[in-house]
Amino acid sequence: MTRDFFKKNIVFIITLVIVAIGSITYNNNFDKQLAEIDSLRRDLRLARYQALHEMSEVARIGKQEEIERRLQAAGIDIRVTDQPVFYIERTTRRR
Repeated sequence: MTRDFFKKNIVFIITLVIVAIGSITYNNNFDKQLAEIDSLRRDLRLARYQALHEMSEVARIGKQEEIERRLQAAGIDIRVTDQPVFYIERTTRRR
């Protein structure tokens, strides 16, 4: 009975195996493509933030240079420092 069953349904069984293999291959390729899309989206988001940061830095430097240029043109001798002029220390506690 088992042998007759396989003889009668050999085309169906082969078709079923081919469909199963094709389905597994398709799912693996689909998963790889989704992972790549997620990675590219993450890279794009990071690139946008970096570009925004760079643009703000350029704008900040441009404004600072413009202010320094105008001060020099006006004959005012002011220098930009990297360290604060005053240090504020808290000596009393709040109650």
